[in-house]
Amino acid sequence: MSSRTRVPTKTLEDIIAGNIDIIDRADRLLGKVDLIRYMGILCGPANPIDTQIIVGGVPVDPRARTWVLNQLTDSVLATIVRDYLYPISKGNIFNTVVLAATDFYGAALAPSYAPCGWRIYVCLSVAGILSVRRTFGGVTVAENLNAGTALTANAAYIFDISVDVDETINFRTSVGATILKMSVWEIGDC
Repeated sequence: MSSRTRVPTKTLEDIIAGNIDIIDRADRLLGKVDLIRYMGILCGPANPIDTQIIVGGVPVDPRARTWVLNQLTDSVLATIVRDYLYPISKGNIFNTVVLAATDFYGAALAPSYAPCGWRIYVCLSVAGILSVRRTFGGVTVAENLNAGTALTANAAYIFDISVDVDETINFRTSVGATILKMSVWEIGDC
């Protein structure tokens, strides 16, 4: 039989007296560090066990996505992550007349981070077929949205499309109409 040396266990008096080492693996495994936290003993600035995260005098929940992202502001990665998680506005049109078979945007829209997904919100004053004009390598193709069925006049629609590297996007309608509202957002991974 092998002989073992017995490690003295810390008593409740040790806990109350603050003789618990928060770095001690045995104390952590035995839950003594958590016991101190829950008993409320010596909690505060003098105790190295933080009970809250305080930023600018205000308690912050680190699980909040926006708070976590804001803590990354000093890195390039943070900018990429923030742009990837939050929609990027690619184009907005409000109350503008367009002719049939003409591009909605003077310059085609390009993705910031491709491949990606785009969300399109559109409301037209006249019923007509809305198409995506996708250009890649100098070749443009038309893709009809809404299964090629005319959109109902004055009704709002939302479509999602995928956009790959080196593609640009524009939109057309089969009839002259007023674009009551059109918004295009890059929404990240598709």
